[in-house]
Amino acid sequence: MKERSFVPPGCTDPAALIRSLSRDVDCVATQRTVSYDVSYPEFLRYFREAGELTRHHVIIAANFAYGWMPTILKSISTDLDRATQDLERARNGELLLPADIGNLANVINGSTVGASKVLHFAAPSNYAIWDSRVATYLGATVQRRDAGVAQYVAYSESCRTIASTHESQAIRSEVGKIIQSDVTAVRALELVMYCAALEDRTYA
Repeated sequence: MKERSFVPPGCTDPAALIRSLSRDVDCVATQRTVSYDVSYPEFLRYFREAGELTRHHVIIAANFAYGWMPTILKSISTDLDRATQDLERARNGELLLPADIGNLANVINGSTVGASKVLHFAAPSNYAIWDSRVATYLGATVQRRDAGVAQYVAYSESCRTIASTHESQAIRSEVGKIIQSDVTAVRALELVMYCAALEDRTYA
C-alpha cells in the first residue's frame, strides 16, 4: 500500500506557490485585523526579552497563543520540562525534529496549530503559523497527532525554502508597508495565505 503523504498540495511546487502568493498579497490590505497587528509584536517581544525559558514561559505562551484561536486552552500537560527545553532550542535557532514538535503539541491541548503559534512567537524566522485557513489556501485540512506534525513540518519547511527567494523578500516588503511593521519573510508568507483564504482564494 502506498504511504499517504501529508504534504499540503500547495507546498509540492514552491515556484508555483510563490507565484500565487505574489498574486494574492493584496488580500492583506483588505483582510488585516488591527487587533492582531497590535498584539503580534508584543508576543514576539515576550520571547525576545525573556531570559532562559522555564515552564512559566511555556504556560503563559500557550495561553496567549490560544487568544488567537476560536477554541480555549482546555489543558496543559504537566510534563513541561522537555517542551521547555525544545522551545529554548527553537528560540536559539535550532530546527526541531518532528518528535520534538509532537511533544510540544501534546503539551498544548494536543494541538499542532497551538504549537505552531508558540514556536512562531519564539522563533519567527524559522517557524510559520499553521491553522485551518492557511491549510485551506494550500488545499489541505488540518490533521491531528502524528499526521498533523508531519503536515506542519512539510509546510514549515516549504515556508523556509520560499522565504530565501527574491520574490519572497518582495512580498515581505509589501506586507510590511501594508501593516506598517517589519515582519519576517515566513510571517509575511503565512499572513498572505491567511488573508487570501478569507477571500476564498487558494494557491491554485
